[in-house]
Amino acid sequence: MLKTWLASAILVLMFLSSGLRADEIVLLNSDRLQGVVLEETDKHVVLQHSVLGRLTLPREKVQAVFKEQVKAVPAAETVQAKPEPKKEIEPLPERQDGPFITFLADWESQFEAGATVATGNTEKANIYLRFNTTTENEKRAWDFDTAYYRDQTDGTVSTNKFTAGLKHEWLFKDSPWSIFAQGRFDYDEFQSWDKRLSGALGAGYQWIKTDDLNVKFKLGAGASKEYGSLDEDVVPELLAGFDVKWQISKNQKFKAGTTIYPDLSDIGEYRLVSDAAWVIDLNTVEKVSLKVGVENEYQSKVDAGVKNNDFRLYSALVFKF
Repeated sequence: MLKTWLASAILVLMFLSSGLRADEIVLLNSDRLQGVVLEETDKHVVLQHSVLGRLTLPREKVQAVFKEQVKAVPAAETVQAKPEPKKEIEPLPERQDGPFITFLADWESQFEAGATVATGNTEKANIYLRFNTTTENEKRAWDFDTAYYRDQTDGTVSTNKFTAGLKHEWLFKDSPWSIFAQGRFDYDEFQSWDKRLSGALGAGYQWIKTDDLNVKFKLGAGASKEYGSLDEDVVPELLAGFDVKWQISKNQKFKAGTTIYPDLSDIGEYRLVSDAAWVIDLNTVEKVSLKVGVENEYQSKVDAGVKNNDFRLYSALVFKF
């Protein structure tokens, strides 16, 4: 009797020491085995039995497997030291850009370059360089441009010209009207003058402004002064003209403009500045375009031997940045 009781107690202790859970396997003959399921696959089930030890049962002889979820033993509460309060880090002061950096923000610029070199019976070299940068917001618009032209044939220079201009425009919200001020410096070795300064103040009117078409008229007054000419007096002038920008397609655009400057001191005399250009974006290179354009300046009063028209046809690559 004592031996039977000891054997039963040992079996109970072995079962309890096998784990905290008791899984159960039901065989096809409805027999049940309890223990810990160590492995379960499509081919077999491995059971750790408290008495029979490790059993590997073929899957086809197993009717069902019931696994008891293991209850996690709650961890003993630990006393944590109270963390020290974090020191607040003062944020860095916001960057304050200077007036020059603020002025240059949001400018769109482009550089144009064209050159022609021909050798043979006649040696020719033509150079065309231009830089233009613009910016615009709801209140104002800036436009700066500068260009240089040089033509040479058999060592003889026929064109040597430089120009630079700046235009500032004050815009009015929800109004087609604007006010502008502009100035320009010209140098031309083969004109009636060597250098010329001009400036004007006037009003602009935005006649059409859509995503594809932009047409603007301008009217104003100003003055010009020539250096190195027979007449170096200040010439008061009127100003009237228009500018057109047409976005033909996603990759093509056309722009043109004409401005006339009547001489108020000598009625009937005037100068007329016109330009037109077609620009096509190159799909193979980002921010590079091909530009073909014409420029002409007509001056009604020139020195003897100097042509009234200064006409130029050019082509160039445009690099945007």
